[in-house]
Amino acid sequence: IGGTVGDMENILFIETVRQIRQEIGSGNISFIHLTYVPSPAGINEQKSKPTQQSVKTLNKAGIFPDLIIARSSQVLTDQIRKKVAMFCNVESTSIIDNVDVSTIYEIPISFYKQGVHEILSSKLNIKVDPKIEELSKLVGVIKSNFFAPKKIINIAVCGKYAELDDSYASIRESLVHVAAHLDLLIKSTLIDSNDLNESCLKKFDGIIVPGGFGGKGYEGKIMAIKYARENNIPFLGICLGLQLA
Repeated sequence: IGGTVGDMENILFIETVRQIRQEIGSGNISFIHLTYVPSPAGINEQKSKPTQQSVKTLNKAGIFPDLIIARSSQVLTDQIRKKVAMFCNVESTSIIDNVDVSTIYEIPISFYKQGVHEILSSKLNIKVDPKIEELSKLVGVIKSNFFAPKKIINIAVCGKYAELDDSYASIRESLVHVAAHLDLLIKSTLIDSNDLNESCLKKFDGIIVPGGFGGKGYEGKIMAIKYARENNIPFLGICLGLQLA
């Protein structure tokens, strides 16, 4: 469930999962709470109060987290971990660090090292066999190519929602996967199709034109497609991007 605990729009969803637990049994469902542990600038001290308050709000709604994943810039201190365990009514081993990393694909490895799979398999009475070795190899390739790339490919993503960095997150993350398997680095750049000209496409090795709704940005997408075709540049059209091609 996205959003913030206590938001009015989330009340129905939280009540729904509470009732689901009652219907299927607590051994068939697990509640994991993702929370933020800030470290205010100038204080150099982690603060657990936001976590305590959000968990108490969940408790009032009948939800008791099995795991608390603490999003923070650094690993939780022992003092903060003990405080969260005490006031949130969970074991200290059920408080999981989720710190800043160089690539998001390190997160499952971090969770594995902290025993998340063991906690969940015990709670749900299931057998889990994470293929962590394969992921570790993938992360190694991603990191090595990020810091010392063997080859760099520049890709333009020409869309009408380029002002929002997350608009084409799935496409850009797919390029990260592709780059890892090809053992190279792909640099993707969002280009606004509402204000596109051929000169800004010259430095790219490939062009992606994703989908979109409405007539705004049409001409820019068509220009990008035409440029790719006439200059023999690899092109990928997705949804509307393919239709326009």
